[in-house]
Amino acid sequence: MRNWLIPVFLLVITICTFSQKGKHNNTHILQKAYAAAENKYKIGGKIADSAGDNNALLLKGENLYKEALAEFSVILPQLQSNKLDSLSLLAAYYAGIINHYFDSLQPALKNYLLAIEIKKTNPALQDSFIFQPLLFAGNIYYKEGVYDSALYYIKKAEAVKNSYTVLLNEEPRLYNLLGIMHYETGNLKQTKNYIEKALNLMQQSGNVDKFIFTNYKLNIASALIKLEEYAEAKKVLAETRSTNIYVDEVNEKLGYIALKEKNYTTAITYFDKTNYPAGKKLIDIFINKCLAFSGLTQKDSASYYLARAKTENLRWKAKNNSVRSGIILRTEADFAQNANNYSTAANLYQQAIINFSNAFEDTSILSNPDNFSGAFAYIDMFLTLLSKAEALEGMYQQRKTTDYLEAALNTYKSAFSLTTYIEKTYNSDEARLFLNKIKYTSHNAPIETAIKLYELTQKKKYLEDAYLFDQQNKASTLSLSIFENEIKGNSKNWYELAKQIESGKTTITRLSLKASTISDSLELSKTNTAIREQEITLDNLQEKIKAEPEWQLAFAKDQIPSVKSLQKDLDNKSAIISYHLSKNKILGLVITRNKINHYKTEVDSSFYQLVEAFKETLHQVSGSQRYNGTNIARHLFSLLIAPLQKHLSQTERLVIIPDDELHYLPFEALQDGSNTYLLQKYSVQYLYSTSLFHSEKNFNRGNGTLSFAPFANKSYWDDAGNNFNQLSASAAEVKDLPGQLFVDQNATKKNFLNQANHYPVIHLATHASVNNEEADRSFIAFSPADSDYKLFAKEVYNLRLDSTDLVILSACETGAGQLIKGEGLMSLSRAFAYAGCKNIITSLWKAEDIATAFVTTHLHQYLAKGYTKDKALQYAKLDLLKSNDISPQFKTPNFWAHLVFIGNYEQASSSSNWAWIAIVIVLLGFIYFFLVKKKVPAE
Repeated sequence: MRNWLIPVFLLVITICTFSQKGKHNNTHILQKAYAAAENKYKIGGKIADSAGDNNALLLKGENLYKEALAEFSVILPQLQSNKLDSLSLLAAYYAGIINHYFDSLQPALKNYLLAIEIKKTNPALQDSFIFQPLLFAGNIYYKEGVYDSALYYIKKAEAVKNSYTVLLNEEPRLYNLLGIMHYETGNLKQTKNYIEKALNLMQQSGNVDKFIFTNYKLNIASALIKLEEYAEAKKVLAETRSTNIYVDEVNEKLGYIALKEKNYTTAITYFDKTNYPAGKKLIDIFINKCLAFSGLTQKDSASYYLARAKTENLRWKAKNNSVRSGIILRTEADFAQNANNYSTAANLYQQAIINFSNAFEDTSILSNPDNFSGAFAYIDMFLTLLSKAEALEGMYQQRKTTDYLEAALNTYKSAFSLTTYIEKTYNSDEARLFLNKIKYTSHNAPIETAIKLYELTQKKKYLEDAYLFDQQNKASTLSLSIFENEIKGNSKNWYELAKQIESGKTTITRLSLKASTISDSLELSKTNTAIREQEITLDNLQEKIKAEPEWQLAFAKDQIPSVKSLQKDLDNKSAIISYHLSKNKILGLVITRNKINHYKTEVDSSFYQLVEAFKETLHQVSGSQRYNGTNIARHLFSLLIAPLQKHLSQTERLVIIPDDELHYLPFEALQDGSNTYLLQKYSVQYLYSTSLFHSEKNFNRGNGTLSFAPFANKSYWDDAGNNFNQLSASAAEVKDLPGQLFVDQNATKKNFLNQANHYPVIHLATHASVNNEEADRSFIAFSPADSDYKLFAKEVYNLRLDSTDLVILSACETGAGQLIKGEGLMSLSRAFAYAGCKNIITSLWKAEDIATAFVTTHLHQYLAKGYTKDKALQYAKLDLLKSNDISPQFKTPNFWAHLVFIGNYEQASSSSNWAWIAIVIVLLGFIYFFLVKKKVPAE
């Protein structure tokens, strides 16, 4: 080495050595500075938490907090530049906590997001480091009304939690926040699940903060109020009231319950007991007092409190108080609408809609939101869209310009598109049924608007709009659930997830059935906790599937087929009739191969009395009382069938989609003026909704029928006191069927579950029990030779019957159940449809054994000959009416009309078209005669 390089080399080494020592010293200094700030943060927090009413002690703790915040702010950039990652993350997080404590939400959020970013660039740090930054960032976004971001960060925190088996600090807060987010989207069952889990975790940890615990209980009360479970909500509020904590919140909620129950004076009394300072809660009190005084028709007082709400809201406008702003605007619009100031009302509703939406900003009343991604205040948005549509209809009435009626229809479309979007975000039927309950109250208005536009313009598109609105409000929960099951079954990409979901549902069913039999309160509490945990796990599994691009693509498709697509599947002899009932009108929409038509019939309450009377008459199948339903059947025929007969001149097959109380009717039993049954003119099948309309080319009997007749030769009394009478004719109706037959003690539930999805046809000739209060407790009875012999509806929902083409339930009442308006009967037959079997022949009431066996025996004979299922059932019933082997007493509709077919439209197969074959043979005979015989010379 050259001599001059040696000094340079030594200089470089010296500089590097001092640099490393300097860096080491700097790191040490920063670590000491961080430790000092952290110490002040922890001591300050302990003092503030324990201060209680001691203001001097509280001030001391807060001063230490402020000193710690100042020190963290100074050293945080240096910690980052020196790559002290874990300390940088903690410093950012602690700074966020302190800012959060002093309600400096934006600086706090900035610190939390910085901590999250530091973790993102340093994957070696444990995920638990950012659990709380994620959680608190989500909390701030929620408080600021930025719900999409709130949900994003809270779900991220949940994902971190799910990777740990130990209890994380602030974990109860996570589940409370998840419950709140479900509350915002209207998924109230999951709201309860998550918040109850938060309470349970607090109790398990032994660290129960009475203020936080009470706050969480109040959140559960809020969910119960939204669910309209007011009695249960009052119980929770009574518990919290006894603690003397959050007294204002308790009074506010009790006032809101009274408001909903229309006890307006009581509501005002409770609201007056609140003592909120200026802020968002005070706005809520003013709005609710406005509504209470409005209910008492005290307009001046209502206007006074609305003005106070507006004034108070202006103070909070800068803090993204959009939902409350929207509620105030909607309330103001309601007053204008009640005064017939429809234009003013429409513009105010438009402003309210803008406040409820994060993305929609168009101020024109002719414009509506069409993208609801991430919508949270959905009930407020939905109700406001409906009110705006009513205002536009009012403008039409005043100005007689159809443009406003068209605008009203478009607004209804936006409202119901919102409910369709929300339905798809839910993971449970319970949540969807609650949503349907909300939308059902207004489902009549858009249909009437569409019909009015059709009658004014004669444009077919409006009749098709009426059809779409009609179908949107029919069995949408069932349709969506079946659609989801089909998507899961058609993809191998999420096979394991689908299996876990299936297992989770089965576990929930088993635990729910167990819970219904438990009397010990401690054991019941444990079982309910297990159910809650399973429901939360199931919700997370379903969210994983919904995140898959393939799922999102499939799920985005419209479920309701267009009129044109239905017409492509119908032959010239078939018609779809969809009924819509309102308080004073029957609407029938008739779709045939080439046309869509409608008719309207005015009715009053006597119509519903007729339906009920006919139902009671049909259900009379025992005793000496004779059938006396002919006059009622004729009257109902004149209302339901006669007005549409002009559209059915070529029709032989009817696909009927009932509405509400019409689900109880077997239309085949209706009679015209000459006492001819509808059965004698048409085959009839039923459909829940065109969302479930499928056209089948033929019926495949495959390897035969799986048959069960557990009470063929013996009756049973079970331990619960249920009496299952002997069904002597049940063995006869299934004994000659190809396939597998289980009779008497062999006809067990276990054998059914083992064999169920291996045969294209299932025939159950047995007893059933319907529970109209708890539909899931309805059951089909198998042989009581096994103790587990009841197949409950809830269990049927979990079956997989996608290889089953037809289920015949000749068991009593399998088609009956609790009527849910807009959704249909919660029946056992519906459960089989949910399980994947699209075709069900079921019984609407308790049937007589001999007549049922005759019909089902002949049904199988016609099916074997290739007849469509609707025609096979029609001809089997006609055979009973004609048969000399059946006593005349069994030929009235109460003995044969109970069996109905619900399912797919089946195209007539060639094997049943003997008439056409005969015509062809005759034509060939003529050809032979003219071409062959004519050549033979005469003698």
